[in-house]
Amino acid sequence: MKDIGRAWSAFIDGKGKFAEAASFEEPDFKWIREKIAGGGMSGETSVPMMLEEQTATLGLYTYDVDAMRVFGLSVKAPQSFIFRRELFDSRSQVTSNITIRCLATMDLEFPDWDRKKPEGIKIPLFLVNYRRFRNGILELHHDPENGIFDDGSGNLLAESSRAIGRR
Repeated sequence: MKDIGRAWSAFIDGKGKFAEAASFEEPDFKWIREKIAGGGMSGETSVPMMLEEQTATLGLYTYDVDAMRVFGLSVKAPQSFIFRRELFDSRSQVTSNITIRCLATMDLEFPDWDRKKPEGIKIPLFLVNYRRFRNGILELHHDPENGIFDDGSGNLLAESSRAIGRR
């Protein structure tokens, strides 16, 4: 059975909690692929070149715009966010704690609040880097600027970075 999320909360790292989160849609990690046909090949093949831009969506029940502005949120400067969630597997009765740490910007143009919509509002986050932990153990780390894509087993781009003299 799939994990059931029971609660989310949203923090601005080092500054405090700014919202009870209704939902958090994590980014899809999709590779941009390029077709190649090298000398001696009998046809084309595609190879993964880089990941698409990372975006996530934060759905909020309650939030405090003034608090977010005091915390220094801006559409220009990325801010460090922490999202915490409890996941529960009803079959095994196991509870997991998920922590997502990301550097992101967000639009501060909030839609009008409609009390007839119980799901609240959806706000896009534009991610600069992203780390996901389950019970304190790294599951995924993506940092495009520094050439990091770690699926928990090590940086899959480390060899490429070394080959071009990056590390």
